Amino acid sequence: MEYQLQYNAGNPRAYIGNGTNRFFMFDGTDIAWSGANTSLTTSGLFTAANANITGAITATSGSLSSLTVSGLLSLATTGELRAGNTTNGLRLGYLTDGYYLRGVGGGNTQVEIRAADGKLYAGNGAVVLDSAGISIISPSSQSDPGAIKFKTGSVTSAQLYSTSSYYTELSTIATGTNNAEVKIRASASGTGTFGYARLRSSCTGIAEKGLSVIADQQAAHVRAEFDTAYIYNYGSLANAGGINVGTATGAATGDVKMSGSIRQSTALGCRVYHSATQTLNNATLTALSFNTEVNDTDNCFVPTSTALYARTAGYYVAGGSFAHTIGGNWYETYIYIRRNGSMYLACSSAAHNWNGTGLAEVATGMFYLAVNDYIEVIAYQNSGGSKTVNAADGSNQFHCMGWLMRVA
Repeated sequence: MEYQLQYNAGNPRAYIGNGTNRFFMFDGTDIAWSGANTSLTTSGLFTAANANITGAITATSGSLSSLTVSGLLSLATTGELRAGNTTNGLRLGYLTDGYYLRGVGGGNTQVEIRAADGKLYAGNGAVVLDSAGISIISPSSQSDPGAIKFKTGSVTSAQLYSTSSYYTELSTIATGTNNAEVKIRASASGTGTFGYARLRSSCTGIAEKGLSVIADQQAAHVRAEFDTAYIYNYGSLANAGGINVGTATGAATGDVKMSGSIRQSTALGCRVYHSATQTLNNATLTALSFNTEVNDTDNCFVPTSTALYARTAGYYVAGGSFAHTIGGNWYETYIYIRRNGSMYLACSSAAHNWNGTGLAEVATGMFYLAVNDYIEVIAYQNSGGSKTVNAADGSNQFHCMGWLMRVA
């Protein structure tokens, strides 16, 4: 154990200790000590294995390797807890815009919860989550502003898209001269070419207010399917209640006015004939056979059959014709259109009492057919002997012909 005490010309110094790690000293300016549980260096570094401090601690720098707080840890108004730094890290504290929990990256605020309004901000404040919903706030210079994207990996599979000209809220609000629109966009992969379908309400004038379906770019096709559809147009304006199609204008209330026509791209039905002669026995109803198809868009014709089938329910125009050589005594001929083997729906007849080279008869009508109902062309003559139905060909199909076409 060492003991030293020096007057040192009025600047006394003292030391007591073991000369290594257990001592207490005063060097004339600073006090230092070293013990088993505490130490203090002349530079002011204080170390304690177990300290109980009841007053305040004020520190301007330093670090804590491990800290447990069982009471209250308070920050001053301008205080801050920080992991990392102000460029990349997590910050808890107060700035001029209030108290916050903030994550920063690249010097920008990436996510933040504010105590003042309870809002959650993300994307440098571009996305806001609060009681009003989710808001996406993008600068007008951004190439794809306001898009909510759903991705599989790095590929965008779907998105809700908005632009600065007020495309999409899904419940849009027209303001000023901007239309309120709900736009559905599809793009060809990798081509940069887009097609649109839009629901739009225009605010450029009262006469244009309402809802319209519009197709933009590429082939402008709009398809709508309904179990039941109603179209209403209320108002006191001129022509209110009318529907204009194409370039037509001025449809009256309850009317549809169009510049073109209504047509089906592919009519359902068939046209057939028989290329060989057939015999009509005396006073006998004979169903004419057909063996050659001119056209058939719905599998209506069964070759060598007498029946023409409706494969789709609806209203059909059906008919037939036959020709034969006339001559002999006075007699009658009939042609019928028969449904499902029993119901005669149309008829034409003629009386003959002269000789000639030939006569053709035609019958036709429009009627409803259910799925797989069929029609036949029935011929009849009462000359007292048999008659021959002429053979038909590409140039003379009417010699023995039948047809069926759906019209509604």
